[in-house]
Amino acid sequence: MKHAFLILAHQYPNLLLRLVDALMSPYSNIYIHIDRKSVEMANCEIVKMLALRENVWIVPSIKTYWGGFSLIQAELILLREAAKNKENRYFHLISGADFPTKPVMEIIQQFENDNHDYILWDEKETDRRYLIDSFYFYDLYGGKSKLGVWNDYVKRPFLVQIQRLSHLLVRGLRVPIRRKIPGNYYHAFGAQWFSITQDTMRYILKYLDENPWIEKRFRHTAMSDETFFVMIIMNGPRRDYAVNDNLRYFGNGHINQDALGLDMEDLKPIKAGNFIFCRKILPKISNELVTNLQEN
Repeated sequence: MKHAFLILAHQYPNLLLRLVDALMSPYSNIYIHIDRKSVEMANCEIVKMLALRENVWIVPSIKTYWGGFSLIQAELILLREAAKNKENRYFHLISGADFPTKPVMEIIQQFENDNHDYILWDEKETDRRYLIDSFYFYDLYGGKSKLGVWNDYVKRPFLVQIQRLSHLLVRGLRVPIRRKIPGNYYHAFGAQWFSITQDTMRYILKYLDENPWIEKRFRHTAMSDETFFVMIIMNGPRRDYAVNDNLRYFGNGHINQDALGLDMEDLKPIKAGNFIFCRKILPKISNELVTNLQEN
């Protein structure tokens, strides 16, 4: 049995190296997608070195944007590459800003006799269906990215106004403006990161092959990365295996100079909880924490 670690990375090659080192084991296969916009990182010596490792694959890359469907496309590239190896039994989606909270062999042993999927959804978020019933264009104008004068002063403002209008029509006036999702689809809004079984991975890929409409439907949708896979799982037979806990530590709420960056104040709650990964790990702010996790 092997575990596939699927990494979305776009910056901080030194942290990526520490992450990969921490995940290396005879039972690990590591797949890395580097945002195509991150040209300098993709061509750096660290990434070239990682590509030479026996159980590390640098997958074909695309440009990804915050909140856009491009993140789903990158995740599917990772899943489909990892699916080629039939030994991969569990699939863990993480980012280059994640770090394991325990030795990788403990993580692997934790799933030894398990057949559950660890995802995260919020029952209170079902009223946010307007996010998938309105139009959003994060991939077209770059989300939080800066793409130049034309994008910032012409394209982006125009598309943002369309977003606001569609939001008003759908949420404010209850006017349906997009094709209805077939059936009585449960809208499960949750977190992007997951740990799923081989059975669920196969179900997702088969479902997408047999239902190409869902990828088309989720294009130009807000925060689809936090909805897409959760919805597929929660609206199918694999729902019975879903545990509402993705085993990730997202921070204890304290504020530091770099918002959301973990530091030594997070060590105690990390050790006290049932987590396998923590995020976000940032240079300098998180160095002492990462070192402590590595040494202990």
